[in-house]
Amino acid sequence: MCLNVISQFLFTEYALAYFLKTKERLESDKETFDKFLELMNDFNSTNNNVVDLYHRIAGLLSQYPDLCEEFLAFLLPEQAIQCERFMEHLSLAEMMSFLKKIEVSLSNFCYPIA
Repeated sequence: MCLNVISQFLFTEYALAYFLKTKERLESDKETFDKFLELMNDFNSTNNNVVDLYHRIAGLLSQYPDLCEEFLAFLLPEQAIQCERFMEHLSLAEMMSFLKKIEVSLSNFCYPIA
């Protein structure tokens, strides 16, 4: 249970960090940021295809290749293959695996709350 809570926390933290980084990078490009928000909101409300969302995000953020690459962390491996970005996804997955090892080590210090 504790490990699951930490895992969800790390995913949420990554998503928040990605959002804040995107917001900061697009601070001078409000129109692009607004379109980014619109894409994310549309995806959340309509259950669109994640691969389609990636392509839309990549097109919108083509001037920000680091943001496109970091978005790959939200894809499953088979989705990254469909996007033809599997190697980049694999690199991110290896980084996430390292974080997972840290997570497991930290879980030893997590005590259940009565």
